[in-house]
Amino acid sequence: MQQLFLFWKEVLDKETVDSGETCTLIMPNNSMITAQIGPDDESILRDFLFHAIFVPDGEKPLDRNVLELPEISKYMKNWGRYGDLGLKLLHENRAVGAIWCRLLPVVDPGYGFVREDIPELTMAILPEYRNRGLGLRLYRDFGELLIRHHIRGLSLSVDKRNPATRFYLRAGFNVIREEETAFVMIRHLSETYRTDNE
Repeated sequence: MQQLFLFWKEVLDKETVDSGETCTLIMPNNSMITAQIGPDDESILRDFLFHAIFVPDGEKPLDRNVLELPEISKYMKNWGRYGDLGLKLLHENRAVGAIWCRLLPVVDPGYGFVREDIPELTMAILPEYRNRGLGLRLYRDFGELLIRHHIRGLSLSVDKRNPATRFYLRAGFNVIREEETAFVMIRHLSETYRTDNE
């Protein structure tokens, strides 16, 4: 596990917060806990999938009906199938953040699809809880969950204008495909996320 902890320490030392800006890192106190996302957490997935959709400054806010679009709902619908992994960040029993990954088939790929054995990552923090280092906390704890489930890679799609792009680059993601308004990124985990017995 030493490699895992060294990697997360490196990410934390960047002091990069959820928005992509930099500030003094504030880690949550004992009232912040992470818990695995289960089949009964669809309402949480809906909320944070909505918050994960990037809307540039000055553009009209999205209607929550966007979650009903097939290309969006596929990231959370019927949660609990093979390959679904996720964590929610709780503050006083309220979900304030979530991170999850899901395998999608080549016949119905997501925006960040790379291949069928690489799950796509989704992550969001409530606006009023951003810039506190909570995204780093959630990302770190998710890495430990990935270890336990032998996940060897993650992919994602991020809008080129989204400040979170810098966070993902610093966290080891690499751009493998550039589209009109987005980057598709991948992080290979086989080297960093290994146990001492492997």
